[in-house]
Amino acid sequence: MASDDDIQELAVNSSKRPRSPSTDDEKLPPTPKAVKIIDHSGRARQQDYDAVVKHIIKTAIDLYEVKLLTVSAFPLQSMEADWVTEVWTEACQHEGVKYRITPDLYKMLTRRGTHLRSELKIKARKTVAMYYKLKPGQSTSAKEKNKRLIVKLLQETGPDRNLFIYPVKEQAREPATRQHIYRHPAIGNIINEYVFGDRNLLGVLYTEYFGDQLPKPTIALAATFIEFCLKEWAEGHFDDATFTVSKNSTIFASHLADLDKFQRLTMQFDLYRDITDSAHTAGRMPDKVFEDMLKAYEERETTESESEVPDKSSDIE
Repeated sequence: MASDDDIQELAVNSSKRPRSPSTDDEKLPPTPKAVKIIDHSGRARQQDYDAVVKHIIKTAIDLYEVKLLTVSAFPLQSMEADWVTEVWTEACQHEGVKYRITPDLYKMLTRRGTHLRSELKIKARKTVAMYYKLKPGQSTSAKEKNKRLIVKLLQETGPDRNLFIYPVKEQAREPATRQHIYRHPAIGNIINEYVFGDRNLLGVLYTEYFGDQLPKPTIALAATFIEFCLKEWAEGHFDDATFTVSKNSTIFASHLADLDKFQRLTMQFDLYRDITDSAHTAGRMPDKVFEDMLKAYEERETTESESEVPDKSSDIE
């Protein structure tokens, strides 16, 4: 007599059809909820499921991480629930089957937020130390030099607010003439490392989800992690800090508001598009991702109103 697992496998195989992006969910043959073929007391893993469900899980995880990168890396619970439903349905359609998601799989997907933030923190730490030339030495002079640099880069108010988002040469300019906002190469490096730098990364595999312009949340997220990692050097030496969602989601929102303001104030020049046009056609984000940012703006007539200059203040109260 066939076991329940054999019956389920037969149902899955008989219902599977070639992948078709136009497949209507209602036309897919119903199949049971995804059931583990390897049971244990720990967290559910992809390898606990049969081959078809593994593919569904892999695609759903990818699509969920794309949401984290292009919409928000700090989703509310209600947003998480909507995303899980959306990506699971789409992943099932990719495989030509229809499974009901289980609580174990729901948790597996929503945990990707923690995973993504952990991975970005690791990459950002290396990038920050290298691109901002922070020295790990224990001498008093080295620590004082690091400390002065961090204070300079992380001013929270005034004309030099968030100086770290500008290239070094721009940091030395007068605030009123500083124009290369979010152009520090560390930002492009982090995005390149995690999103576009390899053909197996999400920005290449799912380029259509990133659109024809690099989403502002992607840039804001990179800036958020740079700011966090710079703060780990606040005392002049590296101090491993805990990345908290409550605090850093607010910082992320502030960077996102600044990018929104930049795009709005320079809309007539379409400068935000200049930032990202080359990123998708090349399949990767170059280190000099912001090379063309504000190029048209810098060539503006000197008689134009200074009210068009994108400032660094945030829309977040």
